[in-house]
Amino acid sequence: MTKVPLPFVGNKGRYVSFQKVIAEMPKHITDVYDLFGGSFFCGYLVKKTHPNINVHINKYASNYLDRLHKFSRTKTIIEHLQEIINVPNDSKLSLQEAKDVKNYLYTLDEDEDWQTICCYICYKTNAISKTKEELLAKPYSQFYNMIPKHLNSIPEAINKYLEVLSKCDFFECDYFDFKYDQDIHNTLYIVDPPYLNTTNHTYESIDANHLLYIFSELFTNKNMIYFGSEKNDLFVLLEHLKDRKILDIDIVKTLRKNSHVMYYDIMIVRRSV
Repeated sequence: MTKVPLPFVGNKGRYVSFQKVIAEMPKHITDVYDLFGGSFFCGYLVKKTHPNINVHINKYASNYLDRLHKFSRTKTIIEHLQEIINVPNDSKLSLQEAKDVKNYLYTLDEDEDWQTICCYICYKTNAISKTKEELLAKPYSQFYNMIPKHLNSIPEAINKYLEVLSKCDFFECDYFDFKYDQDIHNTLYIVDPPYLNTTNHTYESIDANHLLYIFSELFTNKNMIYFGSEKNDLFVLLEHLKDRKILDIDIVKTLRKNSHVMYYDIMIVRRSV
């Protein structure tokens, strides 16, 4: 599996360059820390590719495990919505269908997996609803049939995903409180925080001062993979330091574009030896 089983904005499931770096990981690495767990894909990929490596995943502020475990209930909800929706996949719901969908959603509990439900019945925008209130507040015009055609295969994919994750070590810690006191030579840190200056309202952008703190830790003789975008002005400085051979890092840029924006994702790879 090279993607997450349930939708998660910002996951690295299609980041081919990242998958290549993981596949070619130095043999002396014994421990990997995924500091911003999110969908846990980074840690999952490492453990799946290198079963003997100790993978530590930070689950702080992530509800993804809960979403995975709730999917049997979520699937039942989506199957009921399929009975209401008659338009083809990727098509806008009729006004009556959208009203019927909302009426059904009103009957559901507050603690359902509203993020997955939103991704399956709303047009892909930057505002993924995380609560019942947020989803019901969306205008009828945003309701589409986005239900995946492979819905019935998702439970098996979740089981395989959880099987790999069960072999990882989970911890819970605010990234600013994390202690970088592990074996420098044999440890790799994967850092995929919310992007600085992001316009994506699904998550809050990271504070610039906190980002500088992370950089000061990671660029001190540590193996690391860091993700960001060109919207982060600090990358101009990092490129300059690389060109001057002051900082030994690899910088990989990947063009990202959709109907709204076009920009570059940036991956920085640093090896201590």
